[in-house]
Amino acid sequence: MIGKDNNQQKKSGSSTSNHQSDMFDRIFYSRNPIYYTADLSTFAYSLKSSVPKSLSTEFISELEYLLTAISDLKQEIVFDKAKAWMEVTSKKFDKSLDINLERRKLIIKLPSDLEMNADTVAALNRYTKKGTQIAIDHEILMQKMHPLALSANIACFDLRGKKTSEITENFYRIKNESLQYAAFNVNHWEQLELVKKLGFQYFSGTLFYKPKPKQNDETTEGKFAVLQLLARLQSPNVQIEDVNKIIAKDKSISEKLLSYINNPVFNLRSKVSSVQQALVLLGLNALRRWLLVAVLTEISPDSIELMRMALIRAKMCEQLGETQQKVNTDNNFLIGLFSSLDMLVGRPIEEIVVKLKLEKAIADSILKFRGAGGIALYGAKAYERGSFDKLSKLPYSTEELTHAYKESLKWAQVALASFVR
Repeated sequence: MIGKDNNQQKKSGSSTSNHQSDMFDRIFYSRNPIYYTADLSTFAYSLKSSVPKSLSTEFISELEYLLTAISDLKQEIVFDKAKAWMEVTSKKFDKSLDINLERRKLIIKLPSDLEMNADTVAALNRYTKKGTQIAIDHEILMQKMHPLALSANIACFDLRGKKTSEITENFYRIKNESLQYAAFNVNHWEQLELVKKLGFQYFSGTLFYKPKPKQNDETTEGKFAVLQLLARLQSPNVQIEDVNKIIAKDKSISEKLLSYINNPVFNLRSKVSSVQQALVLLGLNALRRWLLVAVLTEISPDSIELMRMALIRAKMCEQLGETQQKVNTDNNFLIGLFSSLDMLVGRPIEEIVVKLKLEKAIADSILKFRGAGGIALYGAKAYERGSFDKLSKLPYSTEELTHAYKESLKWAQVALASFVR
């Protein structure tokens, strides 16, 4: 096991069913957005799991373990309005595998060494007849007689370590109007420009963690003006009157606040119709936190997925803080939220921290992972990127980490609904 569970070994001779149940509790998973190249909105989420490869031959497939791990969450919480990109890693795909997801919102990525036989073809037809798309690696399409080539809807290119000339040549070798194209490991802005120019419909990668190419001064200064407002809000000396003044100046923020607090999840007896009512119900700390999020949406209103990622990270930092004694969970939330500003603003996080003039403890947590907040941030960032091997030395159990992630997904969906119309 990972984290606190490392020393809890199961007794030998335990049943297979107990072993399987134990493994479900130990599975980490995170979702990775796949974007449309045209407008950077979210096309699909692929899930990355911590299922050991050996388990797919010992018990059931890696994909089945993953589906069981997320079974207690509604499909719309895990995938929202995007499609579900599920990757098959075993050589076998037949009717015994039941992917219990809406077929028309499902994409199945098949491995190049998949065993093709009558059972495989029948199983694939069972999905594709109901709208499921099939994705394969582009190398398969270079093999003209490969049986998987006829089933494919999406050709996948891995850009890692590839030169521009190689990507371009391979794209034109298999270009076909009946196919769509997805690029993975698009980790630099220049690569995004390349795949857009070639005609790729989708991409995934880490480029949002890197500063954007130089923006015009007016855009940058406008965003930093909003950041100065964030700095005022995070001050421990801010009063509810100060927050009220900020809200009163912006009608759209007032509307978002009322939309948020009237969400059915809060189960209020009557509708809140005024900002003053909302102030009383939420309290200063909750209101300040909400307003921070509202202000952040003004920085990058078109980057819904980046905003979602920021909210999940902030909430996960808070959730992990709650597992430890004497941890300021409000600070943890701020640390998680502010650490995402490089994605939202498109500038280096070091530059943003200086502009905000953050307290030293918060700045050190963001830049150096120091203190309880820094440890929570390190864990949240590792989890969101699927770097599960980095979690073993942190002071959180597997259960605490998976619970924090699930709760963060749920909370972010509710919070974001009040900001996106």
